[in-house]
Amino acid sequence: MKTAIIKYNAGNIFSVSHALKRLGVEAILTDNPEELLSADKIIFPGVGEAGTTMKHLQEHGLDRLIRDLKQPVLGICLGMQLMCRHSEEGNVDCLGIFDTDVKRFLPQRQEDKVPHTGWDTISSLQDPLFKGLSPEEYVYFVHSFYVPVNPFTAAVTDYILPFSAALHKDNYYATQFYPEKKRKNRGTDPDQLSGTVRSGLLFILISTNTDFHTMIEIIPAIDIIDGKCVRLSQGDYASKQEYNQDPVEMALQLEAYGIQRLHVVDLDGAASQHVVNYRVLERIAGRTSLKIDFGGGIKTDEDLVIAFDNGAQMVTLGSVAVKHPERFDKWLAQYGPEKIILGADVKNGKIAVNGWKEESNDQLEPFIDAYIKKGVTQVLCTDISRDGMMQGPATDLYHDIISQHPTLHLIASGGVSCMDDIRRLEEKQIPAVVFGKALYEGRITLKQLADFL
Repeated sequence: MKTAIIKYNAGNIFSVSHALKRLGVEAILTDNPEELLSADKIIFPGVGEAGTTMKHLQEHGLDRLIRDLKQPVLGICLGMQLMCRHSEEGNVDCLGIFDTDVKRFLPQRQEDKVPHTGWDTISSLQDPLFKGLSPEEYVYFVHSFYVPVNPFTAAVTDYILPFSAALHKDNYYATQFYPEKKRKNRGTDPDQLSGTVRSGLLFILISTNTDFHTMIEIIPAIDIIDGKCVRLSQGDYASKQEYNQDPVEMALQLEAYGIQRLHVVDLDGAASQHVVNYRVLERIAGRTSLKIDFGGGIKTDEDLVIAFDNGAQMVTLGSVAVKHPERFDKWLAQYGPEKIILGADVKNGKIAVNGWKEESNDQLEPFIDAYIKKGVTQVLCTDISRDGMMQGPATDLYHDIISQHPTLHLIASGGVSCMDDIRRLEEKQIPAVVFGKALYEGRITLKQLADFL
């Protein structure tokens, strides 16, 4: 059986791929029409913004192709919403597979938080897709827009109002939640889960009964000074080491070996407190299909627009979250937790800002906790004392964070020196890791990373 994941500017493509691998399902990631048309089953995942994503699909002819597919297709989150007729997000016409519109959540009470984030139950399970599941099964949501209950509704969740947690029409299936999301709990037979996936249209049902471990996400870092690829030690600009004159060349090498996501840091921007190396970002985004999260110097609305307009699909924000929390909150609400990553760079237990030159009064744990309550779902945490030192990451620190916030997409950063460091992070179920120096100095090779890609 040939399984294909549609490749486009979506955010959770690789989490789906990793989850499938753990279940013994090898899927290809492709935007090639011939490969997609010849696949037995297709997954259409997504995290992002409807308007820009539809534009991407149209520019690459994927909109017509998806509408014409005859094999079973599963849409996830944004993938589901784009299968609908129209979305209020970006006021854009979508694929029109499901004759219904996507609406924005409007809070009715003070306690109603948008986005809807976290574990919730699904009910009205009338579709064969949910065979064997009970209404007590938990699934994971992160969304600010919803599909109303309609004739195609295959499952319902009630948050602010009842909405479609899943849809089904002909060969098209869709879930608003993330079926690949892990939830540690009572444990079950993994073989049974695999069978469910294979017979259930690649539907990765991770429920309360599942103890399932997804593979750690590998995110190389490219730090930029004067347009060149560099690394610092503990944020000290005097320790700068150049590794490549052209960051684009480095990005192309990473992509050629199967790397799919990149963390780009504008160190000039961090020092000057405004985005500087946006042209480098533009070149990387234009020459590769890498999913890029960008940080460094984003202080104003203009900086944020510059980052997104030049190819960033996500941004990492640290200093703004400390010094201008109201601005961070506005951006989080405007762009959603899929695009806004909280930067939590810690030194001596406190958050550091402005290129790590200043130490704030914010303690790490309360800082993270407060923003999770505001809707943040992704946190990049760097132990500054270990950054660039290649003496091993702060595994215990990251484990403590993920233990307190098990649904958080935590990205560990700082200190990675070898493959064993990455394996230990994975054993502690840290979702993702950022590293650079060990890769550039040959302590970790791209070939060694193959098992994680």
